[in-house]
Amino acid sequence: MVAVPRCLDQLRDATRARHAALDTQLRLESPAAYVRFAIATLAAIETLEPAIAAHVAGFGTDRVVALRADLEELGAAPAPALAHPAFASPSAAFGAAYVMEGSTLGGLVLADRVEALGSTATRYLRLRGSATGARWKHFLAELEARVTDRGACCAAAVATFAHYEAAYRQYGSL
Repeated sequence: MVAVPRCLDQLRDATRARHAALDTQLRLESPAAYVRFAIATLAAIETLEPAIAAHVAGFGTDRVVALRADLEELGAAPAPALAHPAFASPSAAFGAAYVMEGSTLGGLVLADRVEALGSTATRYLRLRGSATGARWKHFLAELEARVTDRGACCAAAVATFAHYEAAYRQYGSL
């Protein structure tokens, strides 16, 4: 009997190249670069976060709130939100949520880099704080239990990475 891979494994396989590209191309070498990153991230998630929340219980809009507060502290105006299509199913929304929830893990690492540059406007990057790991584990359990269409889930995760990349290119973070 062949073991069926976990949804998480399929998501990692589907998004590996895009994730690696973002990790290597994202530039956060100066305070100005961090401002561009924050503007681009908000533009990417402002429509994405509520679209996910419509399908995934407990997925709030606290990321947008945190980024708006960070931009205000940085003295930067938000950019117009990039449109993101509605999700056809909860499975697709979970694919996008995988990217956003996963970014909270990387956010902690980025927060250290940004704070070393002298910025304290890292609410978004430190969004979950010490609860980040526990929240991630809870999310993965929900992902495995609730995703019924793994193809749609993986396609939405790949599309979400592309959505972030488009925002980062548009606002000079890549």
